[in-house]
Amino acid sequence: MKPQMDGLDDPTLRYFTLLDSSALVKDELKADRFDDEFIKSFLNAAKELAAAGRRATDRPGMYVFLEHSYAIPVMFLTRHCTELSIKRAIKKCGAKPKKDHSLRNLWNSLLSRFPKQKCREDNRTIKNMGAFVKALLDQD
Repeated sequence: MKPQMDGLDDPTLRYFTLLDSSALVKDELKADRFDDEFIKSFLNAAKELAAAGRRATDRPGMYVFLEHSYAIPVMFLTRHCTELSIKRAIKKCGAKPKKDHSLRNLWNSLLSRFPKQKCREDNRTIKNMGAFVKALLDQD
């Protein structure tokens, strides 16, 4: 752990992996970059784990059943990524998201912040995202 660094010239930099690139930006930009870093990290981890699960079971001409499935951690990562994304969107609407982990409550909170008049593309995106959240809730 290293709480701060002396820019890219820090002599100890080679011994650390940045968990959050927001350490390199100005204070006023950190919060947004921090959220983005977390969301992308959970998304990348979910994709990698899902691909590893697929490789472990994908055998031509046969079915392979793993004793310990990758599905639960992939669902956890996907669900958490979605929660963080909705909270970020609520922040972008100028509100502070509640300290709630319910996707349904968070999604409804976000929906309540959208204007009544929306273009067709907005309606389609909101409908698709709502279907995605519902599918996650059904599996979770």
